[in-house]
Amino acid sequence: MNQSLVRYSDVSSGDSIPDGKSFRILFDPNLNMMRVICAEPKIFEFMRDAFSSQNDAAFYMSMHGYSIDQKVYLINPFGYFKPGMLFEILEYIRNHFGNLSCVYMSEQCRDYVSDYLTPMRRYIGNQLRDSFSVGNITRDSRTSKEFMELRDYQEEAIRRIILEGFCRGMVELPTSAGKSLVIANLIYTVDKRILKGLRYLIFVPNSQLVTQFYKDLIGYGFNPNDVTKLTSGMKGYNRNARIIISNRQFLFKNKDVLEEAKIDFLINDEVHQGKPKSATLELVDNLDCKFKVGLSATIPRSKYEKLSLVGSFGRVLYVEEITDLQKKGYISKLEINLIKIVDKYVSSNRSLLFNEDPIRKFNAKDANGISFNDAYDSEIKYINDNYIKLYSPILNHLRTLEGNTLVLFDRLEFGKNMFELAKESSGEKSVLYIDGQTPVSDREHSREILEKSNGNIIFGQCSILSTGINIKNLTNLVLMVSTKSFSRILQSIGRTLRLHKDKDTARLFDISFNFKYSQKHLGERLQIYRKMYNKTPDTTRIIEV
Repeated sequence: MNQSLVRYSDVSSGDSIPDGKSFRILFDPNLNMMRVICAEPKIFEFMRDAFSSQNDAAFYMSMHGYSIDQKVYLINPFGYFKPGMLFEILEYIRNHFGNLSCVYMSEQCRDYVSDYLTPMRRYIGNQLRDSFSVGNITRDSRTSKEFMELRDYQEEAIRRIILEGFCRGMVELPTSAGKSLVIANLIYTVDKRILKGLRYLIFVPNSQLVTQFYKDLIGYGFNPNDVTKLTSGMKGYNRNARIIISNRQFLFKNKDVLEEAKIDFLINDEVHQGKPKSATLELVDNLDCKFKVGLSATIPRSKYEKLSLVGSFGRVLYVEEITDLQKKGYISKLEINLIKIVDKYVSSNRSLLFNEDPIRKFNAKDANGISFNDAYDSEIKYINDNYIKLYSPILNHLRTLEGNTLVLFDRLEFGKNMFELAKESSGEKSVLYIDGQTPVSDREHSREILEKSNGNIIFGQCSILSTGINIKNLTNLVLMVSTKSFSRILQSIGRTLRLHKDKDTARLFDISFNFKYSQKHLGERLQIYRKMYNKTPDTTRIIEV
């Protein structure tokens, strides 16, 4: 039990609902969860269903003979839910019952809501609200190398975090929108205008981003004595620093450091990576601090994933659209180029499981049938076995591209093979390589090469280079990844959208094959391009092999 939260609990008083009320809401410190109790079981089930979504894994598991629930629920059968979802649940009740007079919440529970779900409210009076302005450390700090005027959406994001979320909630800002500057000035504004002396943890996905974020904060004007890095390979850290920057892998293995650090304010960059029931969200939920803010370029659109994050951080407070930033000239325009590789052998062999129009049909219920997994695995195996034939035309095309090019791959062996092939066919172009095993210093060296020169090709593992890495001088993105993931696609494209003097348009090269699932995933990517960038492909090139 979290002893610091015990005083907010009223679970010892039982499950009774006072007369005249239809709902009771409690806080349980044993589970660090809230609970809703309803007088009518049918109404409770309707509520549970409203906070549920289809379980995408059910279909795939059924292909392996397993039977699991068709739905996933954000309120469990006993009424427990993550605290950040409280306002969503209250809104549901208000919409269905007209007001909240039917809800009973004890004084202890109300204190929890005040202290942990709207923690900054008590420090913001009407006078401060009326005169509130966002601070800019690059303007006010004498050590800042460069003054950066805050853009209107950056100021608005900070205002929403402080004045509407009271420092609990999430913000979506596209890649290249300046999240690190928003984070820096959120900290600076809170410290200067509202509450001094808080201790901050900036939580990032990997060790390279720890280094990058540290450099950003120092560059903005923070005192180096106030900022420290905490990641693997370090012998220690500045225990007096008020701003700690650390990554997931380190904190998973060194949770005792968090207890020692006594964090007041968590800022989670790339918050979308906290999947439901993941170690990342478990760490966030168990961190006993009042202020929790998440930022991402791609807050999930899946109801279950999004509300799981809401449960840990709070509501989405602000969203800035990619197309709006492009219209304002804050990020690059995007050119989408499709390259469709037509494998003549696959076209002429309908007996292949992954042929777009196979002779053999799928029947998961028939023991002699072909499962989804059989077809997908055979397609992946064919690509791996025939990568030279399938991708050689792409490698030849890379030599003709102007500017720097990022080639993203998923599987390690495939990436290494493509890298070796590219070195043989690249001509005078410099070819670089990064995967999860590449030391941070080598990654940073490769990044510096791209920033200082043009005509380079860098092969990068998608899990490492699709998120957060800041390379302004990057013109071309080649997707050697057959993905349909909303977050992965937008994060990957975002690598090329930063403005740079040597480019006015970023170019995406989307590769697909005349295979069953390659075409299926391409169709879903095209929907994302239309929805998020308001674009259809600019060019389509068909290559037969």
